[in-house]
Amino acid sequence: MMKLPIWLSTAMASLSVCACTPPAVLQGEFTAITPRQASAAPDAGAGGEQVRWGGMILSMTNAAERTCFEVLGQALDVQARPKAGDSDNGRFLACTPDYLDPETYRPGREITTVGRLSGTEVRRIGDYEYPYPRIEAQTVYLWPEREDPVYQYVYDPFPYPYAYYYPAPYYVYPVVYVVPRQAPEPPPPEAVTAESLARHNAKLARPAGITHAGIAPGARVRGLLSGGLRR
Repeated sequence: MMKLPIWLSTAMASLSVCACTPPAVLQGEFTAITPRQASAAPDAGAGGEQVRWGGMILSMTNAAERTCFEVLGQALDVQARPKAGDSDNGRFLACTPDYLDPETYRPGREITTVGRLSGTEVRRIGDYEYPYPRIEAQTVYLWPEREDPVYQYVYDPFPYPYAYYYPAPYYVYPVVYVVPRQAPEPPPPEAVTAESLARHNAKLARPAGITHAGIAPGARVRGLLSGGLRR
């Protein structure tokens, strides 16, 4: 039986215990219908089906009684987060009675909504009239902004045999794993001690024009000039 490298075994164990479930507010039973399907069949949402849709915010409007989002729908991953990429699952509207700040929920951010379908609303996209399925959202979950991962290359000390053409002999190639690397944390701020505080107060109390030698710069220059004249 082949033994895995210790670091690889540890990484696999970490992945097995990762948080691969949606947040509690996004869990539940939902109707298997996409925004595009609901747009193509407006009667599909007439029964108030419970759905969980997500995607990228295109725009938002704040009215006196509610906040509505125009969302470009995207497929969701195992955590119910919109998948990164160019996937287009159709557009939809998500409205909530809560006031949500447009600076926080700005276009380009990712959200996942949970709520009941409440028909469609026709809006124009250019010259095209698009029927937006509308959700009366009970939850609008704002995801953290994605950060570009920093990658490092890890070489497996155990080579991988590969037959280029049978019955040619096996060739051995090194295996390279690309894993995200955590950015180093900034150093902690310097602790304030009695000694550092005394040095700081001493600098503040030093008279202007006095150097570390205790002589004013002008006096030093005058002394050099007078000495030169005496010589």
